[in-house]
Amino acid sequence: MAGLADRALAGHPLWQNQFAVAYAEAPSEKLNLKSLELRLRKTDSVGLFTKLALKAEFDGLLEDFSLHHLGRSDDSIEALMARFARLMGRTLKLVRKGDPVLFRTLASSRDALRTVFSDPAKFAAAMGQAKPRLARRRDR
Repeated sequence: MAGLADRALAGHPLWQNQFAVAYAEAPSEKLNLKSLELRLRKTDSVGLFTKLALKAEFDGLLEDFSLHHLGRSDDSIEALMARFARLMGRTLKLVRKGDPVLFRTLASSRDALRTVFSDPAKFAAAMGQAKPRLARRRDR
């Protein structure tokens, strides 16, 4: 079905100019958290205040994963992964229509991100640390 849609849109100038190259590159893109963050920051499909709110939520979630991996949190990995799934779902909904290439990249990265966030060593490596760091955090 997607192949049929691709062929139907192939002659459309917008498809050729904006989406064709990015669509071809998106599936092969290596998972890079900094790149994903930068692309989210630069997209026009999400307003400034929404971006700030998403950043605060992602930062808080990353802190909570860090605390969990250090054994300093009562949150279970299942609860953290459920928060991640809800946050990722909201993010995908925000970029779906306005930035389909970013939508596809994020959607195809979900499983890899789940794997990284649930494994302490992979999480530390993705965060560029020798081990999970304890971020500054006010008591709730």
